[in-house]
Amino acid sequence: MHALRSSVLALWLCLHVSVRAWMTYRSANGLDEYEPEDRIIFLGTKWCGNGNVAEGPEDLGPLKETDACCREHDMCPDLIAAGQSKHGLTNTASYTRLNCGCDEKFYNCLKNSAETGSGAVRFTYFTVLGTKCYRNEHPLICVKKGWFSCSKYELDKSQPKRYQWFDVSSNFAFPRMLT
Repeated sequence: MHALRSSVLALWLCLHVSVRAWMTYRSANGLDEYEPEDRIIFLGTKWCGNGNVAEGPEDLGPLKETDACCREHDMCPDLIAAGQSKHGLTNTASYTRLNCGCDEKFYNCLKNSAETGSGAVRFTYFTVLGTKCYRNEHPLICVKKGWFSCSKYELDKSQPKRYQWFDVSSNFAFPRMLT
């Protein structure tokens, strides 16, 4: 079973790298709009990917727990679409970024799922994609850098709260979780 899980994860990672390369190519050539056939949906789900292929909100794939987590994440009410601005922040990414509360709920939902697919979705979204989320918090000071992002923050509580970007990571270490 471990070998199968590793193979599925390796396949998903290869697919993800190919998709990112294709997205970069499309963006560089003015092909930013996605057609339905451009959607990449995680095997066994209808909601885990860029968009969804569900016929309605109750339509879930065979990995029902994982898919339900993705559906709820997709329906986050507080988001900033690619190229848009909100709360004094501009999303310069080529995809939608969400409020950290939605990403945290997504992380916990996937972590609590017993389905094998949830771990692969969680790893891909929170580790491979290297995305960011936002929240209203005291300004952060990075006190320890990791390989690709800050690994430890401290809050400057002498400053007022403001909306800011946070790295989404595999351990989902946001300021309220750090000491």
